[in-house]
Amino acid sequence: MSKKVFAMAAAICAAVAPSRARAQFIVEDPWNLGYNIAQYVKQLYQVEMQVQQLANQIQDMTHLTGFPARNVELLLNEANAMLNRPGSLGYANQGVGGTFQTYFTPTQVPPFAQWVPTRQAQAQATVNVMQAALLATNQQQQATGPGEATVAQMKQMNTGLLGQQQAVELQNTAAVYSAEELMLIRQAAMLQTNLQAVYYASQIAREAQRDTTIGTMLSVLAAPVPPPEVISLRLAP
Repeated sequence: MSKKVFAMAAAICAAVAPSRARAQFIVEDPWNLGYNIAQYVKQLYQVEMQVQQLANQIQDMTHLTGFPARNVELLLNEANAMLNRPGSLGYANQGVGGTFQTYFTPTQVPPFAQWVPTRQAQAQATVNVMQAALLATNQQQQATGPGEATVAQMKQMNTGLLGQQQAVELQNTAAVYSAEELMLIRQAAMLQTNLQAVYYASQIAREAQRDTTIGTMLSVLAAPVPPPEVISLRLAP
């Protein structure tokens, strides 16, 4: 029991204590007086406990002063926009399947005269998607610093938590941050898969076109040559 409760009880006892009057006999009941003091002290203690409970409830309902956050949606959208160019081999392009088939279909071997420009177009398309993936990775790298700052801020807020509400809000913030990190990792995995598919398709298409072109040339060379026509050089008399 706190000293403040004893002080308040003493003040109450001093206020209720009977004053002595002249020519009167005061009959004091020590047991009754002690009982009343005990009751007053008990009531004051209950009031103090209720005040403490209310203070604890207010503290539990206190919100965080600020929420650590970052704009991951902008980062994801910018990377997707780079891989969504018309006619590109990026995974975000709606017609990437048709574009991929146009560039890398080994059965569609062009004539020998068009073989070089076809290979150049395939190489340029492959380099373009690699460049887009590199730029998207660069943007994610630039977001590493703000991400580290957000984690540091959450750690600092975790050491100064006061109530249950703040703990729940910080836990939810950390869960959202983890979900955002998973989205970034997912995008990085899609970039890697995109690059591998385009690179290996380029290699396979090149080998198929080369082998088919060489085979066509060998077939032409191996074809039997028809006998030449007999030409007479005699002069009529």
